Amino acid sequence: MKALLFVGLFVSTFSLFASERKYSDLVYTPNHGDFVVEAKYGSTYNKTKWEYLSREYFTSETNSDRASIGFGYGFSNNFAMAVRGSQLLTSKQEITYGPASTLNTQKFTYKSSGMEDPEIKAIYRARDGAAEGELSTIVYLEVTPKTKKAISATTTAKGNAANGGTNIQIGTEFGSKNANVSYSFDISLTSNGESKSKSATTGSETTTEAYGLLQGAASAQWQFGEKTNLRGSLGLGSVGKTKTKFANGTFYEYDSALLVLLGGAIYHEVANKAYLFAELAGVGVSERTVKDETGVSIDETENSSGVFSVGFAKEF
Repeated sequence: MKALLFVGLFVSTFSLFASERKYSDLVYTPNHGDFVVEAKYGSTYNKTKWEYLSREYFTSETNSDRASIGFGYGFSNNFAMAVRGSQLLTSKQEITYGPASTLNTQKFTYKSSGMEDPEIKAIYRARDGAAEGELSTIVYLEVTPKTKKAISATTTAKGNAANGGTNIQIGTEFGSKNANVSYSFDISLTSNGESKSKSATTGSETTTEAYGLLQGAASAQWQFGEKTNLRGSLGLGSVGKTKTKFANGTFYEYDSALLVLLGGAIYHEVANKAYLFAELAGVGVSERTVKDETGVSIDETENSSGVFSVGFAKEF
């Protein structure tokens, strides 16, 4: 599932808050007529480990770097839209096989890069907590459409960064601010559509069936002075069953699993309506069973990811 597990939790480009909202507010959307630009650079690390009969089958480690730019606009006090485009600068996956595999001690490297599918978000402000202590509520819809064919990397050829399918997320966020402390709660449901990718060398097709992702997160933010905000987040989630099928008839069937998510961020207003920020987020997936076409069960004993990003945002 890789970085898909991060979608919409800690680093939503444009969430929502009250009158004369600021980009650094916990529940934020652009004010009516405001235009927002956000540029971000981030690094992601993922580690996955499979075991068979308590012996290591393989360990996969992936390091990737990406840059993104997002734009948001407040069409009214109650409605805003945002779009974000991302470039996968580099992605390097190393898979090392263990004693439970016939490929024991062998290591394979896969590299990818390219433009990712865009993210398009519509936000409706159902309740505007204009006064301190009042509740603000939003609902949002985010779509990541399939814009091109996905190419999967091989040991001799690079892959691209396309999803190979369309993902749709719907959610609600609500929160309030009291003095220098604010909080919010976010609940979302993501439908990750069926995705297909072709091998960069053979052209053989791999299909991953659609699956759901339910997430909930609580966030708190503390304001220090007039310009600095420190944020922390804790979330839980559940990822549904899915199946990855290969052209030769083999497949892997994944059980559902639970998720734990942690996040933190700092925002600082360096000039009027201009912000520097840094964000850190991590997700861990509970142990689950993976079955192949022969009925053999493999244990996914580790699947964890972390992302660190820095960025700049400006409201006009």
